[in-house]
Amino acid sequence: MIPHAGSAAREGKRNAALFRSLAALTDDDLVPQRLLLGADPHHCLAVLLAGAERVAAVAGRVEGIDRDAAGQRLLLPFGASGKYFCASVGYRLTGEAIWPAQIHDCKAAIRWLRANAKKYNLDPEQIGVWGISAGGQLVSLLGTSGGVKELEGASGSPGRSSRVTCVVDFCGPSDFLAFARFRRKALPPPAEANSPESKLLGGPVSEKKDLALAASPVTYASADDPPFLIVHGTSDELVPFDQAELLQAALKKAGAEAILVEIEGGGHGIGGPEVGRRVRDFFAKYLRGEEVAVSAKPIKGGPPPKVPPVRPKPAANAPKGKPRPK
Repeated sequence: MIPHAGSAAREGKRNAALFRSLAALTDDDLVPQRLLLGADPHHCLAVLLAGAERVAAVAGRVEGIDRDAAGQRLLLPFGASGKYFCASVGYRLTGEAIWPAQIHDCKAAIRWLRANAKKYNLDPEQIGVWGISAGGQLVSLLGTSGGVKELEGASGSPGRSSRVTCVVDFCGPSDFLAFARFRRKALPPPAEANSPESKLLGGPVSEKKDLALAASPVTYASADDPPFLIVHGTSDELVPFDQAELLQAALKKAGAEAILVEIEGGGHGIGGPEVGRRVRDFFAKYLRGEEVAVSAKPIKGGPPPKVPPVRPKPAANAPKGKPRPK
């Protein structure tokens, strides 16, 4: 997300009207984006959602949910406020490529945003990222691995920085070696060969320890990492809560700023008015420079947010509405 200084009401209407898709944004066309355009220089917010094998409130194309459209719905209130430029980042899933293709795609997207900052009127030094589940792992890695050449990849405007300004991580894995010890029922346990994590790494975690370490955000935690907001349910049955604790501990030990918000009794789906308020406050503080306090107080969990399925658009010649019965 990228903020700007124009009239929020005026630009909000304009932004909503300019919601459109852009494709082929990288050299190899591997990172599709969805962009919400505005008039004045914006701070940029990029959202990364869970992969298709994640069972989450907002996921890939699972049970009719369109991952790109879900990302757009999350971003729309920010863009419609007139304060941010928003982008929903696509990345290759495990059925298309194994690690590190996913982080290569995400870093390519950040570099592409910087390379095109003038064209789209962005502030290239103010880019925040927000990820959910597998997307949480990727945005956390964007935050901790700035400058790690092995994770950059060659597409998406090479030579530009892929560093980000701030990170919001919703229930993402942070330490794959510790995660491998977790036993879950909703999906194959991470240590098993048919788990999403093993598919990501190209084999069981026990046989891919070097890759597991390289894919873990905690590996690269350092004092120059950007501020983090970590939000995680204490009863998450897919990615255990201790993954959030491990990430916060690694960041704080390194000297970076990390706020952990517990969703008491919450599972893998996170939402609700108070959660949304914390996210808005965080981006207002760390992207827009507003004097806002970001609370770390635990939030009582509730049912996961419902994301309605994306309905196909009616054909151009389809009749409007159903005739009323006589």
